[in-house]
Amino acid sequence: MYPIIDNLSRELDSDPEQGTQRKLGSFLVFNEYEINNVTSGLFLTGLAGNMIAMGLAKAQGIEISWMQWFAAASVPGILCLLIIPLVLYRIYPPEIKTTPNARSWAEARLAEVGPMSKAEKLMAGTFVLAILLWLIGPHFGIDATETSFIAVVILLLTGVINTNDLLGEHFAWNILTWLSIIMMMSAKLMQLGFFPWFSKTLGGALHGMNWLLVLVILFIAYFYLHYLFPSIATQVTALYAAFLSIAIGSGVPPVLATLMLGFAGSIFLSTLLTQLVRQHSYQVPDTLAPKNGGH
Repeated sequence: MYPIIDNLSRELDSDPEQGTQRKLGSFLVFNEYEINNVTSGLFLTGLAGNMIAMGLAKAQGIEISWMQWFAAASVPGILCLLIIPLVLYRIYPPEIKTTPNARSWAEARLAEVGPMSKAEKLMAGTFVLAILLWLIGPHFGIDATETSFIAVVILLLTGVINTNDLLGEHFAWNILTWLSIIMMMSAKLMQLGFFPWFSKTLGGALHGMNWLLVLVILFIAYFYLHYLFPSIATQVTALYAAFLSIAIGSGVPPVLATLMLGFAGSIFLSTLLTQLVRQHSYQVPDTLAPKNGGH
């Protein structure tokens, strides 16, 4: 989304290099980042960390479908989608508040681009198919991972992408390699009885404490420990299984614990807002600027 926003802002003379970012660009960047955070938590497939967490939960015998995740996240997620733009408009309004020529400008640009190519139509169709399979696939024995493979195979067979495109995704291959090792380790620890033992041991240490209080404490600790990790994926792989075991051992309902700790992955993103905006040269409003050198 960022390239789209950046180009749109520059078309409307909102350019950080010219000191005019407050016209529109800063407002759009803030919206894009915060809305991206929300959708990362709203959809199971919206963030790599979500899939890692659910894979670790599955190793402990807890399975969450795409629709279960969405149903649990839908109320706070949809409310945030509606409220966040309004809040940002109030505390950090753009200077450009109307775009009467937006339609004609968009039509002119679309005319320059021309009609959708065959590859673009195939990509759009594959995207819709992937969404549908994420929604209803589990009813036919097709999980989220298999859906992703189906989409990639279709794009490869139709020539929309090629093997060089796949090989160029170095970050994705790195995650896949390390994640496979973590998943195998997690499954083996479950087979050896480590997670049940860990849950019962720590659960016994927290004996007598209300499970809701335990969940709150674990969630807060899990959130702030993010400052010790370089990425969401590394924290999830290092801590999620252990925190989930503690929660279950303390009497927290397994599905609730799985989802709450899973949602934390997208909430972590809020700690990176200022860094992102500074990286792209957009000014941070005083009301949102960090204090005492924090994130």
